[in-house]
Amino acid sequence: MKFKLWYYTGKFGVFLFPMSGLIFFTGEEHEIIRIIGEISLITLIILCVIGVGMGFFLAAGKLKMKCPFCDKYGLIGGNRKEGLWMECDKCGFIHGTGTFGLKLKSEPVEKK
Repeated sequence: MKFKLWYYTGKFGVFLFPMSGLIFFTGEEHEIIRIIGEISLITLIILCVIGVGMGFFLAAGKLKMKCPFCDKYGLIGGNRKEGLWMECDKCGFIHGTGTFGLKLKSEPVEKK
């Protein structure tokens, strides 16, 4: 799986929470809103199940994804300060920058 796909899915997946709540508040009144809410809820559940599986590999330090710049596999990590990030042997440290972290940036890895 590409890191870019999962990164942006996580960023924009937060909109699934309020959209899935539509079925509880206005779903009985409007059919289209109920359908949107149900699709959002099903998508959210699927992404959560995938996320749990990937979380086990992430916690073990064995989660690898394809680099968005060179398509080579690299280790995925994350913390509270930098969010989700990736280390690619060729491109370096890849993380989100800019407003809301919506732009992926590659920086050389600092050698210690």
